[in-house]
Amino acid sequence: MCSFISIAQTVPFEILEKFSKEINILQKNANGKIYTDGKTYYEVTFPETSFDVSFHNQLATKVVYKKWEGKEIMAITDNIDLSKAQDIKVTAFGGLAGAMRIYFPNNTIKTQLYENGKLINTINETYVEIFYDKSSDNDKLICIAKINELISIIKETQNKPFDSWLLQSYYYNMFAYNSKYKMIDKYKVEGQLDKLIAINNKYALESKGFDLYYNDKDYENAKKYLQKAVDLGNYDGYIWLGNIVSNKELPQKAVDLNGFQALDNIAQYKYAWKLNYTQAIYYAEKAIKIGHPFFRKTNSALLRLFSYYIKNSDFEKVKELLMDEKTYSSGLSEIDIMNINYDLLTESGNCNEAVAFLNQMANGVYTNEVKYQVYEKLEYLYNYGCKGTNGNKVKTNKKLANETANKKYSLPKK
Repeated sequence: MCSFISIAQTVPFEILEKFSKEINILQKNANGKIYTDGKTYYEVTFPETSFDVSFHNQLATKVVYKKWEGKEIMAITDNIDLSKAQDIKVTAFGGLAGAMRIYFPNNTIKTQLYENGKLINTINETYVEIFYDKSSDNDKLICIAKINELISIIKETQNKPFDSWLLQSYYYNMFAYNSKYKMIDKYKVEGQLDKLIAINNKYALESKGFDLYYNDKDYENAKKYLQKAVDLGNYDGYIWLGNIVSNKELPQKAVDLNGFQALDNIAQYKYAWKLNYTQAIYYAEKAIKIGHPFFRKTNSALLRLFSYYIKNSDFEKVKELLMDEKTYSSGLSEIDIMNINYDLLTESGNCNEAVAFLNQMANGVYTNEVKYQVYEKLEYLYNYGCKGTNGNKVKTNKKLANETANKKYSLPKK
């Protein structure tokens, strides 16, 4: 049954059509590629219109074909109310098609499964997946930025909180722009930031203040934005304010008030630097629990926390987290997950297991970018060996090192 949206709460047809077309193109780029949900590998294909937001009821429909083990299922998810979206996560299970999961409240998403034109099942789900070509960083960034922006527009139109979604779109667009991807111009980034500042978003205020301080050297205006961010509860603003006014107590104040960046900084620069990993873990865990909306900051902090666990020989903790499905939708990439496993196995003395793990990945369904990093790790182990414990040793083997290097350099370029 379709719900009715009043004209006053309606996103214009042209906007919905534009976003629908752009998301269709991104999914089409993943056509025929292998996707995995961490349990099963599928080949995904898409019809001409695989994603569409209808103007008359403002609800979305998504269609995907999945092939595996001689079966082909058409999955149709309709009546998707994007105004009810709660979260977005990117998965890191492998495969060549990437998936972004949009999470919703229970009992709001139903997917119909068809085989040979017949309805065989209707399932309740908590998320909707949007696919993209994983070999293209550009596609990944576009996809996440556009979905967040679309949801922010729909939520704003219906007078629902939207700034966290617009903020995510801004962060991904900003990262793409700063990384010189082709997708975004600076006016798009600046426009989103200005809108967020106009509604007093505390993270946008800090971002603006930091830019004025670090890039423009406009310290007076930087102080105004940073102070406002602090007043609204973003205590990391104290870090940059302390630098501007040469007050060493302000960064410590950010730590005491549980600013994410301040906690991550003290874990990294005060304790891990001095090899005090117990204290580094304490502050890093606090930072991760608080979190930060900018994915690059949270991912970097989480990777450091894993490294602290490993350096502190908390191997069981790392194994526990690697067994948790949430780790694979935390924003970490397949390369991040590979590096964590590699460090865990080599640092715990399980060198033969490290070689077996890397060879399994080399033979698995991963992008060439991931495989390049896998071969690089293998080449290093064969070149320099690994001592291991209880006879779990990898000896140097120049022949295997050269063979691995050849595999690495023979991977097709993007």
